[in-house]
Amino acid sequence: MQAANPYEILGIRHNANLDEIIKAFRKKVKKLHPDTNPKSKFNSSEFNYLFKAYNFLKNNNKRKLYDDGKIDFCGSFNKYKKRVNKKKYPNENSNKKNLNKYKKFFDKQFLDKYIKNFINNKKLLITKKIMKNNYNNAIISSKLISIPFTLSVIGGYRRIKLNDGKYVKIKIPSGIKTGQIIRLKEKGEKSLDGSKKDLLIKIRIEKHKLLYRDGDNVILDLPISISEAILGGKVKVPTIRGLKEIMIPRESNTGKTLRLKGLGIQKDNSILSGDQLIKLIISFPKKIDHELEDFALNWSKKNYNPRNDLQKYI
Repeated sequence: MQAANPYEILGIRHNANLDEIIKAFRKKVKKLHPDTNPKSKFNSSEFNYLFKAYNFLKNNNKRKLYDDGKIDFCGSFNKYKKRVNKKKYPNENSNKKNLNKYKKFFDKQFLDKYIKNFINNKKLLITKKIMKNNYNNAIISSKLISIPFTLSVIGGYRRIKLNDGKYVKIKIPSGIKTGQIIRLKEKGEKSLDGSKKDLLIKIRIEKHKLLYRDGDNVILDLPISISEAILGGKVKVPTIRGLKEIMIPRESNTGKTLRLKGLGIQKDNSILSGDQLIKLIISFPKKIDHELEDFALNWSKKNYNPRNDLQKYI
């Protein structure tokens, strides 16, 4: 920059109001940023001065002190104000010294905060950095929504309300997980330059009362009675597609797993899908009646010891 003067950097008059400052800043940002002006050659020093001038003039206290000659562009108190009044212009060496002082101060701060990110990661986004000082300048908007477990498994559509009060239908891909993001192009709030921000929809999946997910499979812990475990029988179970009738095999034990093919996660653009796994759990009555108690007492256990396998390790 040719002058370390915030008014000259933004190209505005000394009596410019806040709207004129913001307008001038936006115009300069568009001109310098490679996303809005492909022909622009990125100049870190020039943007650094622009950014600092914008923040400096937005602060009414600093601006007044600067206009009164009490502080300089760095915010330091002006030690040589009296000498400037006596002498109409400071000498050339003094100007160069002050300008180098500004450059050294701003360039170091800019390098520490911005240029390292620009070099090590991706192309620097100016508006993303501005977001730290003013959330309304963010390049994106975000929204959290909850969806039913079954919708997360089979996929479908969900109607949501945007921040402007309008409704939009979004596609929920099958197999989506809590914490995943759906990006809606230009459906967010307006940014500083008047364009629409992208809206990031963060997904939270509601818990199902009976079903839960394990990888691409859907799991159901199914309680069965003692008689069903011994004799077998037909029972109806909940699935992501509604109730299904299954057959409990004879002599089933706790931990036995049944499989319903194709009733798990069906991923988009994939012929493969998960299954529903039904884990059997023998459930005793909450209150043991005399009949069951007598049966246990009279039943011969001579040929049955559930801990036989443990004897090998004792």
